[in-house]
Amino acid sequence: MEFIEIGQIVSSHGIKGEVKVKPLTDFADNFKNLRVVYLGSNKESKKILSLRVAMNFAYLMLENVVDRNTSDKLRGINLFAEKKQIAEKVIGKNNYYINDIIGCSVITENGDVLGRVTDLDQFGSADIITIDTGKGENLFPFIDTVVLKVDIVNKQITVNKYRFKEVCTNEN
Repeated sequence: MEFIEIGQIVSSHGIKGEVKVKPLTDFADNFKNLRVVYLGSNKESKKILSLRVAMNFAYLMLENVVDRNTSDKLRGINLFAEKKQIAEKVIGKNNYYINDIIGCSVITENGDVLGRVTDLDQFGSADIITIDTGKGENLFPFIDTVVLKVDIVNKQITVNKYRFKEVCTNEN
């Protein structure tokens, strides 16, 4: 099974064992499609007994978490889901998982290789991609006027050469 990190338990909520989760997806509503989550690095399976969304947080009741003492022990634990379980429901057109973007080669529409993606930072107005050029790092915004095509299967991002040069910053 391939897993994807979807959130982190940030606190207990109430006395009945409910946990407050900070989503790592664009919207907390994406949790509504899930029936099972996996906790921590050992991926302990927990059924979701109930779920509600408020203020862009997800509040979950998990199986065998019946009181605040139990839920307090889960604070800081990362939540995972099976990638195949959420891929079609959570990820829509022109939305990608960060770990699918990392490692992609970045090329121009003419096929010139610019580098390989090493990081993607989310700043709100636009995601910023960092690429290793072999001579240093370049950063550019992940926006439609720069990025022409994303091919996850072939691990390749095609950019408009001229727009890339206009917006790219060098971190040498």
